[in-house]
Amino acid sequence: MPDPHLTNLIERLKSDVLTPADLDLLREALRAGQIAIATGERAVSLGGSADGAVIVTGDHNRIIILQGHAATVARELTASPPNPPAVYPPNPFTPLSGRITDPTRIFGRQREVQQALDYLRAGSSVAFIGDSGVGKSSLLTLLKERAETELGRTPILLDMQKLHSEDDYYEALCEEAGIATVKGGRKLERALRGRRLLLLLDEIEKMTWDGFSHNLRAELRGLAEGECAPFKLVLVARSPLDRLFPDSELNTSPLAGICQQINVKPWNNATARTFIQQRLSGTPVHFSDGEIELLVRSSNGLPLRLMQSAFNLYRTKTSGDV
Repeated sequence: MPDPHLTNLIERLKSDVLTPADLDLLREALRAGQIAIATGERAVSLGGSADGAVIVTGDHNRIIILQGHAATVARELTASPPNPPAVYPPNPFTPLSGRITDPTRIFGRQREVQQALDYLRAGSSVAFIGDSGVGKSSLLTLLKERAETELGRTPILLDMQKLHSEDDYYEALCEEAGIATVKGGRKLERALRGRRLLLLLDEIEKMTWDGFSHNLRAELRGLAEGECAPFKLVLVARSPLDRLFPDSELNTSPLAGICQQINVKPWNNATARTFIQQRLSGTPVHFSDGEIELLVRSSNGLPLRLMQSAFNLYRTKTSGDV
């Protein structure tokens, strides 16, 4: 009786919906003798074509004829990998989670950064809005690096995920600003008078928790509104601010009122492919066109997901398991 998991795997290959994980399973099935792949004259003798491929199950009970992209993937599975070097370079597809803190490792977001700088120079604050894993938080790294030279403002970056109450927030803010801890109000306004700060807040969704109030958001607006205000804000969120903070039925969120929204979209195919090729440059590792197509398609353009899948493929190739 045929293995149903293997049958489903081959069907996904035929339907051109294979994922990188499926590709690894096919390699394992090939190594284990569960399947054989015929190409060229051997494929023709089994009813296929010279430019296609044929899969024969290990028990010879099934012969599956492949064409097009599925045949290309199958042929690449049978190709002999080059002799591995004694030592491979470190895996270039990192980090696998969280905000990228090294500006030189951030790829393909020049347009969004320039748009944010233009808004900030014009006196507005900014909110980066986009799906989880699209790279919003890493944009804060780039703006932090350029805040003093291009905006004349000292950057303060707070990860709201690490702050669990307004007390935590004020303590972290004042510590980064180099002032004694002040719990908001006129005292905080006086302590910040004359300062030019760029306050970058990651994971702003945390302000929807019970430990944070409308008053804090209103105070943020007051400290960021106006030409002489000490703050300009850069916020990161998955939802637009007016939906994230529906502070009343009659009024929109005070933060939504002062922040220009910049939508951070997934990468298109060309950008994702260029990212993979750039990271592989300087290494002896090669990803085939079929492998890159699978990586790009399964990531849905999300840089974090693409990074994780490419990391796993690089690790597979450098471990000798291809």
